[in-house]
Amino acid sequence: MRLSLSILALCSLGLSGCGNACQDLCTEMAAFAEDSCGLTWSKDQIKTCQADHKRSEPTSEGRSVCADELEGLEDEWSCTDLDAYFDAGGGTDTGS
Repeated sequence: MRLSLSILALCSLGLSGCGNACQDLCTEMAAFAEDSCGLTWSKDQIKTCQADHKRSEPTSEGRSVCADELEGLEDEWSCTDLDAYFDAGGGTDTGS
């Protein structure tokens, strides 16, 4: 499980290119939620999340918070946390 998450993380970060830590967090949360909890975001929802965190938008402090969250994603977020986040409009439950 952890290996597949690591591979997803590397692929996601590689594909995200010039994104900031907050944009990367959008992609990583979606991948982690799907792999571990059966929750998915559509590509449009991920793009919206990333657009909400444009490179010019977050402050350096905000990007630092996102980077910290990105580092501790698997340790800090539970499926219950992600489900609540998804219920707030971030994604959809696939029932997996």
